[in-house]
Amino acid sequence: MCRFWCDFLCAVVNVCVLLSVQCELDADSGSQCADYVQCWFFDKAIGACSPFWYGGCGGNANRFNTEHECFQTCRGRCNLCYNKFNKKCKCKFNKSECSRFWYGGCGGNGNRFPTQEECEHLCLKPPRTVKSSLTCEDAGGCQNYTMMWYFDTVQSECSRFWYGGCGGNGNRFPTQEECEHLCVTKTLTKTSSRISSIYFLLNESRRKTTFSL
Repeated sequence: MCRFWCDFLCAVVNVCVLLSVQCELDADSGSQCADYVQCWFFDKAIGACSPFWYGGCGGNANRFNTEHECFQTCRGRCNLCYNKFNKKCKCKFNKSECSRFWYGGCGGNGNRFPTQEECEHLCLKPPRTVKSSLTCEDAGGCQNYTMMWYFDTVQSECSRFWYGGCGGNGNRFPTQEECEHLCVTKTLTKTSSRISSIYFLLNESRRKTTFSL
């Protein structure tokens, strides 16, 4: 039934849009001629828009100022119709509730649960054992670096790190809010925030000298 409606909508509304040439290009950080700024590119491997750091000069056309601009330009709607959609649950951290959504079968992030019960167990009443099961941050095996968050078990706080785009482990969150909701108690201090900021600056400096952007 789901496949029928997808095919029907794609045919009637005529929203079948092939990806333009610019959306097929790999991410290109260009050369550094100013401060690095965060831009967005369409990652054809996962069929979604991802952030990356742009050096200010050069690069290619697969670069957008916002995620919305990237999505509006590069989404291939009819390709999505042929994915195997499944109903999943996600946690709305700002409302402390779980809601259902249709998952296309590839990409996405860790905020995805097979049942509402499992979502509510971690989202509404996060168990204290979550922290003890987490491992160190893992940048993965690719070099399509984006900024993510992980829980630092030594400092008992969430910190930023550079994720390569594939592999890694479960100690990875797209936002600080999601990381803290599952892993950190409500007693965050200004001192811990300063430590996190210093850690990020050190890592940013290391990334710029270690990886070729």
